[in-house]
Order: sequence, then C-alpha cells, then structure tokens
Amino acid sequence: MRRHQDFSTARLIESSSGDAQTWPSLAGATEDEKIPFAEHDVFICSGAVDVVKLLRSSRAGLYKKALAAGGSNLQGDKRVVLVDEQWECVILSPKYQQRSTYKVHINYSASATLSKYPDPQRPVALERVKCVPGLMTVLERL
Repeated sequence: MRRHQDFSTARLIESSSGDAQTWPSLAGATEDEKIPFAEHDVFICSGAVDVVKLLRSSRAGLYKKALAAGGSNLQGDKRVVLVDEQWECVILSPKYQQRSTYKVHINYSASATLSKYPDPQRPVALERVKCVPGLMTVLERL
C-alpha cells in the first residue's frame, strides 16, 4: 500500500508559453476560419518531470480532436494545423523531497484551421519549460 503524499503543502513549479503563438512557418499560410480547442491533462510522475514530453502528449491529444472535428488530415491540398497555441504547466512536488512523486497539470489550448503547409507536430515556446531533472516515469494519466 502506498503512503498518502501530502500535496496540500506542495512546492509549485510553474511555466507557460506566454501569449498565444503560431509557428512562423504557418504565418500567413492559414485560412481565417478557426475552431478553438483546449486540453487539460493531469500526470502523476515519479523520479523527475520532463515537461517537453508531457506537452507533446497533450498537444497530440489536441491535434486528434482537431482532426476528428475537421474530418481528415487532408482536405484537397489543405491540411489541418494548430495555430494560436498556448500552454501552462504546474508541477506540484511533495513537501518532503525524499518522496519523488510529482503531480503535473497541463492546460493546452489552440485553434484548428487549414493550411497548405503541414503541422509542425511540436509545442511552441519550449525554451520556457521548467523541468525537474532526472529519469521520469509516468505512473498515471488522469
């Protein structure tokens, strides 16, 4: 049986992409009609937190929603892409450091539209990510 970890007195590590951003390769190459989407994921991780991998997972879920709403990946010579992307990440680490289980909240939002260029398939503003170093094991995705 696992011990209960007290996240009520947890330390917070916060990072975000800032304002909504679009990849430069898609600037000016998209249609005006946009459909907004949002994804909220909670991960329980052990050992460390690699936020880049978790963001990629959240973005992939968001992209799947956009594909489902758009019907397919290709519509004539146009492709479904995500624009105006924005993310926030909050890592809760337990009060006592000998317990290395972390609860990670990721909010990812973007708008889907059509473009003549393919989707980059990676989150924006990865230089703003704050991680917990080490080897991450995802125990659960809520």
